Amino acid sequence: MPIRLAYITKSFQTLYILTKIIEKNYQGAKQMKDKNRITLMICTAANGMKVPLAVVGKAKMPVCFSLCENSKPPIAYTSQSNAWFDRHITWWWLKEVFMPHHTSRFGHGHCIMLLDNCSAHKIEESILPPWLHILFLPPNVTNKHQPADMGMIAALKAGYKTKMLSGLLDLFDAPGGYEAAAEARKRAKRGQRGLSVGGKAHIIDAMNILNGFWSVDGRYALIDGIRRCWRKADILPLEMNLEIYKDLGSLSIPAREKVLSAADCSKLCNLMSSLQVKVTETNLDCSNVGKVFQNSFATEDRYTTSQLANIAENWVDIEDQPEIMEATIEDDIDAMEVEEQQVLTEKEMNEMDDEEPAPNEEIAEEDKISYVQAQNWLQKICVNATLLGFDPIHLQRCMSEMREAQQKKPKRSTTLHDFFISNK
Repeated sequence: MPIRLAYITKSFQTLYILTKIIEKNYQGAKQMKDKNRITLMICTAANGMKVPLAVVGKAKMPVCFSLCENSKPPIAYTSQSNAWFDRHITWWWLKEVFMPHHTSRFGHGHCIMLLDNCSAHKIEESILPPWLHILFLPPNVTNKHQPADMGMIAALKAGYKTKMLSGLLDLFDAPGGYEAAAEARKRAKRGQRGLSVGGKAHIIDAMNILNGFWSVDGRYALIDGIRRCWRKADILPLEMNLEIYKDLGSLSIPAREKVLSAADCSKLCNLMSSLQVKVTETNLDCSNVGKVFQNSFATEDRYTTSQLANIAENWVDIEDQPEIMEATIEDDIDAMEVEEQQVLTEKEMNEMDDEEPAPNEEIAEEDKISYVQAQNWLQKICVNATLLGFDPIHLQRCMSEMREAQQKKPKRSTTLHDFFISNK
């Protein structure tokens, strides 16, 4: 069967609030330092066709989903403890997103899919349909031969962050906009306080912004731009490259603008500068009303054009910088180890509960203690266990059982009659 289409995918982490930034000699937006994130899978064909986006988050059912009709998000969503792509998530994406999209347009026509040489993408061939052929790019060639890294991802990131800043700036246009947003934020549930109420973007905000770009042939996701990225990657047959050249000319994306073009950088700088001016001129209370700007732009000294340009350039690809990626992975691994240790501790405690109790041994008279003494000692142990970082739940349970047993004992006062009988 002839190969009908060639697809290529790329998963990348885009931050709906953004990750922490490397310490520089200038201050960046507070949102850069937030570790909340989602992973976005993009997939395109060499002819510029776009497969619907898919998102991986941490929460199984984010609270903000209740804002959608029937709690159904605008983009396919699944969860993973670290919002990473693994083999399970890759198979979910193929089965729930890619395959339905392809078959709805081309039936079971054969196609080739190109994937990064990553262990998370290694799927057993036996479970794939016969019309889907997966090939892997060689290792260490992403920067040179991955079409998504030739400008697709950079444009989408720039568009997302531009739209997010524009949304915050729009609140200043209405009289008392941020004051009204602050009141609305108080009424909103936690997890639903997004851009519309002057807060940080939540997952639905991110989905709406990204899907708005991806679902149309407009700036930040141009079909012609996607085709140029494929040509730039230099992985297509000569005749396909010539066809793109014939349709679009020789114009391509310069290597220096793979991350952020001069026009996009200028737009981001203008938005940042405008926000800084608005926050300063309106004397916005960033500790109460405009919390999203706290420790960000509300400073006496305004940033210079050069500083804003540096912030914008770092902001757009912050999650792809090696130092940030390494720090993020280390944080996630540490969290996984803590979680694993907690599971082991709970398992050990359960095993201790299941153990057969040792036979009662005779306790010497001088070793016996009263109920009050036992309660006092257990109380002291509980306090020290908490200080040492141990959960005293089992000690507290023991104290509770002792109290119950003490209460069940018969409470009968000795009478004079009993006294004389016992001393006959």
